[in-house]
Amino acid sequence: MALNADHTSRGYGFVCFRDEEAAARALSETSRSETFIGVKYEQKSRTDMRKIFNNIFVKNIPDSWQEPQIRAAFEPFGRISSLFLQKNDIGTFAFVCFGSEQEGDREYGPKCAAAAVEAMHGKVIEGKELYVRDAKSKQDRVKELELETLKYKSSKKRCNLYVKNFDPTTTEEDLRNLFVQFGDIESLRLFQQKDNKMPYAFVCFKTPDAASSCKNAAL
Repeated sequence: MALNADHTSRGYGFVCFRDEEAAARALSETSRSETFIGVKYEQKSRTDMRKIFNNIFVKNIPDSWQEPQIRAAFEPFGRISSLFLQKNDIGTFAFVCFGSEQEGDREYGPKCAAAAVEAMHGKVIEGKELYVRDAKSKQDRVKELELETLKYKSSKKRCNLYVKNFDPTTTEEDLRNLFVQFGDIESLRLFQQKDNKMPYAFVCFKTPDAASSCKNAAL
């Protein structure tokens, strides 16, 4: 049980007791104190509660990894109480849950999970960048996926350039050699037109910065 010890407007801190009886006694005794005033801490919403987690979701795992490799990678952060590993068409993913052997210790798991996320998220292993975050409900995962998809589509719009007014004899290879100097090209398509109309092309760079540099140079 948490106790928020407040002293007028000078500042505050949080004290977490192991049992409700000790917290209640602290609240009672500080109510008569002129130095510290204890106030029971109440989380504002379910969103605040979800910030405390002991179960993490891991993806972009090397294809060669099995459960022993997952345990070896995450056991340095604490005791793993459960581990679920699965492979699908996209790749390998896992749920790793941390927990203390001591019943009632609610601080151990979240500390371990937070440390694992801090150290392992974005770490490159065998050419793959690990994704390590707190495990979310299915509804939250769907929302996050939708947001990531929108961001991806938006970034691709800024990577794609429409090109026209070039010589009709220009080939895709000619265009690729011309534009590659500005950055890596993800795709390039040349469209020839009939009735003596000028051809046009779409050049999609891998990054918005490369597309921007190319556009500024053309201007």
